[in-house]
Amino acid sequence: APLRVPAGAWGPLALCALLNMAVWNVLMLYGVALMDSGRAAILAYTMPLWASLASVMLLGERLTLRSIAALALGLVAMALLLSADANALDKGWVGPLLIIIAAASWGAGTVLVKYFAFPMPVVVVTAWQQLLGAIPVVLVALIWDWRNIDAISTAGALSVAYNATITGVLCYWAYFRVVADLPVVMSTVGTLMVPVIGVFSSAWVFDMSPANADYLALLLVIVSVLLVMHRPAKR
Repeated sequence: APLRVPAGAWGPLALCALLNMAVWNVLMLYGVALMDSGRAAILAYTMPLWASLASVMLLGERLTLRSIAALALGLVAMALLLSADANALDKGWVGPLLIIIAAASWGAGTVLVKYFAFPMPVVVVTAWQQLLGAIPVVLVALIWDWRNIDAISTAGALSVAYNATITGVLCYWAYFRVVADLPVVMSTVGTLMVPVIGVFSSAWVFDMSPANADYLALLLVIVSVLLVMHRPAKR
């Protein structure tokens, strides 16, 4: 696909990159440093709520009863996952606040990608967002965080490589591909499976037993996803 960006698209593309890549990633990482990572992921995936609100304001999308029910069930599931850990917020509210701002930024950025309807293939839009969004991240790293760089372990290097390729390239492309084709609520509610998988995989890795609230949250998220995926048959 051609990488050329139309002259009038640079500003909107830079704004989407700022919200989806720079603000989301920087605030998310600083927030994770200030609270439990598993519970931080749960707060981050309140994103469908913010995206849905933005879609109503910017795109004029109508929230059906099915969509509202799916959002409500998903948010209840996130609350259950958060409540399963009594110490989730014991480090104060700065971390959670950063995570929620990051989630709102990602939600707004998602809707803006759909709003601007860039005249380029999704893979090209994603690639330019990655590149433009990296600029402020690198500046923050050089100005603020360069003194905190320690020796890089093999596990750390592999984690960065995984996030840069699988998460940063493949998953972002797949996500924006879905966003381009489906209504915002339908395309974002599916992401609620991420923290659920995170909680259960953490329990498996660290040999812990999931709480009853975790199982209930899993059920609610599955129902939430099914609600937005199901389309009544046309007569």
